[in-house]
Amino acid sequence: MHADKWALKAKQSGYKTRAVYKLEEILTKTRSLNTSHKILDIGSAPGGWSHYLKLKLPNSKIYA
Repeated sequence: MHADKWALKAKQSGYKTRAVYKLEEILTKTRSLNTSHKILDIGSAPGGWSHYLKLKLPNSKIYA
């Protein structure tokens, strides 16, 4: 993980990667985050986005 402010913030928040903040921005702008989902994460390595979505939507099914 890079040692910039976003990487440090992600580490403190318990996220695997700093990329979750970009995903959060995308989901906010597109209003795509609802309460129940079936999610397909294509190219899921290293798994940071799947981890973020599972924390935000614990009842969702994530296929990676």
